[in-house]
Amino acid sequence: MNYVQIFSMTDHTQPLQGRYQGPYQGINAELQTSEVKDGSLRVATQTKSHQLTLPEDYFNKAKIILAYRHSDTGVLSGTSETLFSVSQTPWEQIPGFSILEFNKNSVTLRMWDQEMKIEKNRIYQIRFGKTIVYLKNFGSVERLEWTAQILSEGPAQLHTAEIDENITIAPPSGSGIQIKMGQETQN
Repeated sequence: MNYVQIFSMTDHTQPLQGRYQGPYQGINAELQTSEVKDGSLRVATQTKSHQLTLPEDYFNKAKIILAYRHSDTGVLSGTSETLFSVSQTPWEQIPGFSILEFNKNSVTLRMWDQEMKIEKNRIYQIRFGKTIVYLKNFGSVERLEWTAQILSEGPAQLHTAEIDENITIAPPSGSGIQIKMGQETQN
């Protein structure tokens, strides 16, 4: 199975959809759910999915394990982290994000209608409006290990690592999305 980490951050200068603001405590905000260490994928036993602890068979059919962490800053602030078990492609469980295909050396994604190939062991920084996304494809991992230890090399660490490739994505042609300099992305 392959392992991919994503860390995204959005800066909100005004309430999301005109109403969501203030601090929130998202799922798994207090921990890093997973990391690769010595060729093994380590998953924290405390990891929850919609407030339930993940069962140890959750990844039995996974072709890709996706660790996704998102932080909001500004007038809406908080963090959440989720692990997804991807058993087939294409996979489209996150709005604006799809996993189209993969092999042991790369994962092909679609983000905001832009296709991109994420090569193994490279860190990508992608900018779209007020959102910055960091991605790393660890490629194939041979072993999955559940652990009660505190993990420290999860997706939250991606923004402090050396970036291999910077990408800026503009809204698709004909899109209803408007980006105004210094303002929120609006539909």
